[in-house]
Amino acid sequence: MSRRKPVVGETLFSVNTGNACNQFRPQTITPVIVHSVGRKYFFAGPNSNYTVRYHVDSWSQKTEYMATSKLYETEQAYEDDKEANQLERKIKDDFGSFITMNLPLTALRTIDRIIENNRGDK
Repeated sequence: MSRRKPVVGETLFSVNTGNACNQFRPQTITPVIVHSVGRKYFFAGPNSNYTVRYHVDSWSQKTEYMATSKLYETEQAYEDDKEANQLERKIKDDFGSFITMNLPLTALRTIDRIIENNRGDK
């Protein structure tokens, strides 16, 4: 997924993922500032002493292993992504599917509403 190029000084929102969040460390959203932007990578972090390298085109963390953070443009974008993941999981549970759904949030909401309305018709 291609995203726009970030701007130095811009505030983005980082969410801890993978091994950086578990039952002892819940997933949290943290504002981060873009400190430098290059041709391939940009650096963002809560301060200039601690920054993380991200790919300019996808905003995914540059790492040799598992990413520990994911960037969002706004807090609402994170909330929408979280809701979409919950709806996808709910729909997959209803249909017993292991496929990946790449549907927009509005379509997932519509499908969920249809399932909920027809649940009593069995």
